[in-house]
Amino acid sequence: DLAVKLYSLAAETEGFLGRHSQMETYCREVLAQKSISSLQKKSVYLAKLDRMANAELRYDDACRLCLTVLKELGCGFPRGGVMGLMKAVVSVRRTVKMVKQTPTEVLDSLPVVTDPSKLAIMEFLNRLGVWSYLAGEKFLYLFLLSTTKRVQMTLSNGLFEWSAASLSGLGHQSLLVMGNVDTSHHIGERALRMQERLKSEAGKAKTLHILHSYVFHHVKPLQSFSKPLL
Repeated sequence: DLAVKLYSLAAETEGFLGRHSQMETYCREVLAQKSISSLQKKSVYLAKLDRMANAELRYDDACRLCLTVLKELGCGFPRGGVMGLMKAVVSVRRTVKMVKQTPTEVLDSLPVVTDPSKLAIMEFLNRLGVWSYLAGEKFLYLFLLSTTKRVQMTLSNGLFEWSAASLSGLGHQSLLVMGNVDTSHHIGERALRMQERLKSEAGKAKTLHILHSYVFHHVKPLQSFSKPLL
């Protein structure tokens, strides 16, 4: 276990330094181990995925590997194509309904998630959401589904670092899919309320960016929401 942690740390470090060939050596060593779980390989998978997407701009490959890892962690996705997109649209509508039917006091009392497996799934889902968006139209269904899964995990399990940002993303997607400004605004306000309980500055920045760039400008004057962005 100590050796796995050391190799994982070495892979992350080499990745940060841009020494990708050395990073791959450490990654291969850890990923070849059959006796350890996918959860224990999380750091190595993330280092490999970050290289694919952020250094090499291979968003398609990053999405596919991310799907493989998520499946191993117990979080599966449907196939793409027309059926995948249809399921994604249905998921957006269903998740919006779940949010609207959840009482405010329930959202306000959600516990902070500490389960390592659930935290890992959320970490991969968050990356999948970004990379599927950058990968283009053929991965649109993944962009939608990764958001609805993050929101559903929050409602079922509790608060994650990116829970409020995920909820704000659902507000944006509900506007695209359903065209209902009032619903989008309602979800956005709930995301802001949720963000008040979270300490992550990165999560806060993402929440405010999504809401003020894609949601609130439909329903609020510019002066009322420009201050949080400054």
